[in-house]
Amino acid sequence: MIDLTDRKNIFYWQTDRKLSPEDYKRIFLGRHDLPTDVIRDVLTHAVTTLERTGSITILPPDESILKGNVNIVRKVLINGTTYVVRMHPPGLKNGYFFAEQQALARAASAGVPVPHVLEVHEARTKQDMDFMLTTASPGVTMDVWLQQDKTNEDQLLFDCGKLMAAIHTVRVQGYGAFDNVIAKRQKQLHGLHPTYDRFIHVGLDENLTRLITYDVITRRQADEMARVFTRHAFEPPDGPRLIHNDFADWNLLTDGERITAVLD
Repeated sequence: MIDLTDRKNIFYWQTDRKLSPEDYKRIFLGRHDLPTDVIRDVLTHAVTTLERTGSITILPPDESILKGNVNIVRKVLINGTTYVVRMHPPGLKNGYFFAEQQALARAASAGVPVPHVLEVHEARTKQDMDFMLTTASPGVTMDVWLQQDKTNEDQLLFDCGKLMAAIHTVRVQGYGAFDNVIAKRQKQLHGLHPTYDRFIHVGLDENLTRLITYDVITRRQADEMARVFTRHAFEPPDGPRLIHNDFADWNLLTDGERITAVLD
């Protein structure tokens, strides 16, 4: 079992990990190879919020849900109703579904159209899998829609701005990734770092070194970036707020007239 739940000493959890190439391939690239029978078995034995789960069908992947780099995301029919399940790959503890549940609830209270979380499940055995079961949202991803029809692109972008601003009205505690244990036990969104400056410097040296290693920037540029963050704390003037760390057109659903859901 690979445990990625501790985010205290990282800036961006997907890159600030000492994983082998084999682990990266299995976790991030091979996750969609999981047989549907395995998904069905996990849901059959684990879902508790619905009255019964006598009939479960795993629907073929479609562009509205098959996005991102980490989770197994599938639409499922449970007793004839469509839901969406997001699952951490087998053998992986990722530990953020409870925080995401609280973030979605607060975003919804701010008027943002988001899925409703029905259940968060933590794996209990090696065959089990962590998952979050949500309602299915209407629409198709904005990137796919605009490839076919750009008529209302300006209108959709304006809607995006309004929804992002609404998310930013949600006050939280602390900075950086949220503490998943506090989210689970106390139903609160509490960042792992007391200041934004502390959060920025957690993974700064490692990330600058990585950018140099892959010839993205030079050592001189890295040193200048480090000086900028050393001289300026960049503390938000109005306290910590909720942000969407991947507010992109592949995480937005639309009907062509408006944004119908904000995902992930």
